[in-house]
Amino acid sequence: MPTGTSTLGLVRGKVKGNLGRADVTAVTKSASVVPGPDTRCPEGFLKVEDIIHNSLVFTFSDLSLLYGDGQGVVCINFANGEQYVAVEGVWLGGTARFRNAKGEFSIRFDEFAPVSPNTQLVAESGTITGTLGRGD
Repeated sequence: MPTGTSTLGLVRGKVKGNLGRADVTAVTKSASVVPGPDTRCPEGFLKVEDIIHNSLVFTFSDLSLLYGDGQGVVCINFANGEQYVAVEGVWLGGTARFRNAKGEFSIRFDEFAPVSPNTQLVAESGTITGTLGRGD
């Protein structure tokens, strides 16, 4: 992929954890880069894309919303084709029980399986960690 291009992606997923179960929708804007090392990539992986925006909306079973935005990297291990994604971001707010939410989050996608190369659909699994509090 030539450098200087950007891609928009839509992610739909399910999450479960301390805050409960939720559906998550994310829109990601990324830009390709010349493959190279990056401290955020695991050993043996090279950065292939910068994630410029990763906007998230979590919809919980009680219809509370939690939303945030982050930036990160996409890394590839060219020896075996494995992919690793890291996103760091901030919570921007929410509704109902997450009204005025503030804090930080980290996302790590460490399991990746291509479903269809024709549509670039992939299945991913990972972990979200962070802090969540109420702003003023």
